[in-house]
Amino acid sequence: TTTPWDTGTINLDGGVLNTGTLDLTEGVFNMIDGQLHASNVLGDLDNQGGVVAPGNSAGMMTIFGDYVQHADATLEIELGGTIRGNEYDVMVVDGNLTLDVLAIGGFEPQGGDMFDILDFSPEDLSGSFSAVNLPALTSGLTWDNSGLLTTGQLRVLEMLLGGDANGDSVVDVADLGVLGANFNQSNMTFADGDFNDDGIVDVADLGILGANWSASQATGNASALVPEPTTLSLLAMSVLMVGRRRRV
Repeated sequence: TTTPWDTGTINLDGGVLNTGTLDLTEGVFNMIDGQLHASNVLGDLDNQGGVVAPGNSAGMMTIFGDYVQHADATLEIELGGTIRGNEYDVMVVDGNLTLDVLAIGGFEPQGGDMFDILDFSPEDLSGSFSAVNLPALTSGLTWDNSGLLTTGQLRVLEMLLGGDANGDSVVDVADLGVLGANFNQSNMTFADGDFNDDGIVDVADLGILGANWSASQATGNASALVPEPTTLSLLAMSVLMVGRRRRV
């Protein structure tokens, strides 16, 4: 346990502080720069410009109090597998954070992987992330961070080749047949030819199919790939505050 006591002051202004418990119920803790590794924080933590890294490669941090993170501060989450709090980092706190996620130990996320990295009460949330930096994925995969501000989860989605209605990884006459059979029909899905997910098969979907004609999953470029079925969100804004924790 690290504590500044009632008359003490700790200034973290560079370097790394590793501790099991950081007790801030007394004294003053100034986090100006540097990196903090801890499993528990007792009291309020004000991250002015440093990096909070839960646990110790990888691990869980629980803040028993309020968390204030300023615009220049960062929460760093490591992904080394799919076991929560053991192979990937977890932050148990209410609030808004600047998020930096790193893949460690050569780990490569796969389609269908889910990482429950944040615990908070949605009703106590104000603002949003100023940045979400995620590791690069292999071809055909994409990150879904649309639930980050509601469930605290990150997911890895497999990508579909735009125009590949029958899912055989190539855009050809068979897919054109599917689109033609459903042309001008409403309440359609990707498999019916609704490649832009607007609920109707129309000329816009025909344009996507034409742009990717003869392309394959192996050779298709990024513009030919679309996530299935979730629309990814861009999270923006800045300085944020947090409150009560939801669970331990």
